[in-house]
Amino acid sequence: MKKIATAKTAKATAKAEVTEKVCTRCGKVLPIDAFRTHKSGFVLNQCKECERIANNARAKAKKGTATVAKVAAPATPTTFNVTTKNGKSYNVSSTPISGGRKIVSTASDKVLFVAPGVTRDEARAIYATYAKVSYTGISASLVD
Repeated sequence: MKKIATAKTAKATAKAEVTEKVCTRCGKVLPIDAFRTHKSGFVLNQCKECERIANNARAKAKKGTATVAKVAAPATPTTFNVTTKNGKSYNVSSTPISGGRKIVSTASDKVLFVAPGVTRDEARAIYATYAKVSYTGISASLVD
């Protein structure tokens, strides 16, 4: 059966050719040849090397011969500065700080942690500035 060229297929072939892609598992920028291509033409998100590591680890875990090895995620900074609207700068973290405050909001899925000594109102101001949300629904609780 012969395929008929349609406007949709012509549009797809007219797109710019992608030469590099970022692996979602290891975070490396690799040539497109390092990724497996689905029969539909979609280029998968994990590089062949990460797929191989995951498949081997899964097979070993299934046999019970080894534990599942994980490829380290790309390093992201856990502490950073947030400057509020009144000009004060605070060190905040994406990981818990003992004795500090955990800040969450119903309007965003982001979670921040601030150092001990930051008041509840300051913590709410930090979160509102960082997540660009209103103060409504922001809660700041103490971390043990």
